[in-house]
Amino acid sequence: MKKSVAWFIPIVLLIGVLTAAPASSQCVLDMSGATGSFGFDGTTNTLYISNIQFLGTAFTINWTLNLSNGNWRIHGSGGSASGTGGLIDFSDAVADFSGCVTLLIRNFQFLGQAFTACWNLDMTNGDWILAGIDDQCDGGQPSDGQTSTVSVCVTDAATGGAIADAFVSFDNLSGTTGTDGCVSFNDVPYGSYALTASAENCGSTTRSETINQPTQEILVALSCDLGQGEYRIVLTWGQTPRDLDSHLLVPGDSNNSGYHVYFGLRGSQDEYPWAWLDRDDVTGSGPETITIFQPLSGTYRYYVHLYCCESQALLTASRANVTLFRGENQLGSWNVPTSGDGRYWHVFDLNAETGDVTTSGAGIRSTAPSAP
Repeated sequence: MKKSVAWFIPIVLLIGVLTAAPASSQCVLDMSGATGSFGFDGTTNTLYISNIQFLGTAFTINWTLNLSNGNWRIHGSGGSASGTGGLIDFSDAVADFSGCVTLLIRNFQFLGQAFTACWNLDMTNGDWILAGIDDQCDGGQPSDGQTSTVSVCVTDAATGGAIADAFVSFDNLSGTTGTDGCVSFNDVPYGSYALTASAENCGSTTRSETINQPTQEILVALSCDLGQGEYRIVLTWGQTPRDLDSHLLVPGDSNNSGYHVYFGLRGSQDEYPWAWLDRDDVTGSGPETITIFQPLSGTYRYYVHLYCCESQALLTASRANVTLFRGENQLGSWNVPTSGDGRYWHVFDLNAETGDVTTSGAGIRSTAPSAP
């Protein structure tokens, strides 16, 4: 039976596409009209699920099996099964998508048998891991007192280097980083926390974090040795997607109409635009950092672009965080919205002369923001 049920693991990857809905009340799948089939062409296993209803929309998605680890990743949308395989009947199935990270599907039919299966989302790579079959499932709800092993690594935002002896706290839990810049916390209860990190000559940062995985890694970047009138924008995210990019639209001056700081035009510290992309990260997590050395009159606009490379990756599921510093002070910290459709996140506008930050019009969008 376990071999047969393995075909059903990929159904949960639809939720990997839809982790934009964080509240458990939103995490409801309607399987009553869904149909499924899978095919095997001799080399590739592919599963197709049609007419899954989520937030009032019907989805058809297909997945392929990663033979190296037995997990399933989204391959594309549409299509129909080919080759040998079987049909899956969801007409009487009930789905419980608790917390948007644990999925339980009861009473789906395959080869004349009824099954219940449950999966957990691996936030580090977007795979869904089979947690149990039939009586191995506990109802799909995280049990009371469920805890996580959390590793927090603190880096220098401008260089990416590890910061030793940094102080890290989760509410009433605290510790100090080792020479690798990391500190681990065991038995951290699932929930939302205020995460704070600080280090000598690097100031401090505070942001909100949700702990909802058995093991979870968090990258925090501190702004070290920043001049009192200078600004630094720091982007961090999870291990996937591989490449998020920082973009800063700089106002013009008497000789220039404006400038776009990003990986293709990194700017300058010593002349207009007086802003510089310190670090461009293309391997996941970050930090990716832009520093403003001399504030100009006008409005700066900052946004994030999902650049590469997972074809079905979502910006809303990237666990991205943007923090803005002015000298030793943190002006703001923003977590990526968990709803919206597009590869661009307009984070904030900044008046660098006054330090005023506005988020009017910010959010996920399908096109790149234009200069204000």
